Amino acid sequence: MRDRPRGVTVICALQSLAASALFGLFCVAGTFVLDYGQELSAYLPVSPRTLVAIAMLLGYLYLFTSFGMYTGRQWGWWLGVLSYAAIAAVNIYVIVEMANSPAAAEIPLGELQFRYAKLGALAVFAVMILVYLFQEHVREFYRLEHRSPYFDFAAVAGSMTLVSVGIGFSGGLL
Repeated sequence: MRDRPRGVTVICALQSLAASALFGLFCVAGTFVLDYGQELSAYLPVSPRTLVAIAMLLGYLYLFTSFGMYTGRQWGWWLGVLSYAAIAAVNIYVIVEMANSPAAAEIPLGELQFRYAKLGALAVFAVMILVYLFQEHVREFYRLEHRSPYFDFAAVAGSMTLVSVGIGFSGGLL
């Protein structure tokens, strides 16, 4: 039996907490949407029900990924790698968009610095987890030692490039 690396256990715990938070958001937001959905629609780029559905789907995805990673499944590793690559890419994208947005000039400097710091920290955290997931002992746990980590990294980079191009053609994230 292979021993699960401690870092994988920590990542799985964090993903389970994120799933719990998203399910909690789903419950609270679902109740809120039922009461105030019409009034919120004017302020959101998508319907409030769509946001609640996205929170629920992300919660299930995090829970599914956490289970796969915890049990040492290759698909769990892939879901984890792709989700953290997406988290890093989205946060970097938002930082770049904020820097190029004329609306950023209207945000108070302290709040703008906080947003940059928060998004930057999330991107760095996601990249650190990605680097960890590509470590040899972690790849051995997922029975990926026979594959080239460079090939897997190229597959992830290619996937993120396709997603980025799709976001660019669609005109933004939402």
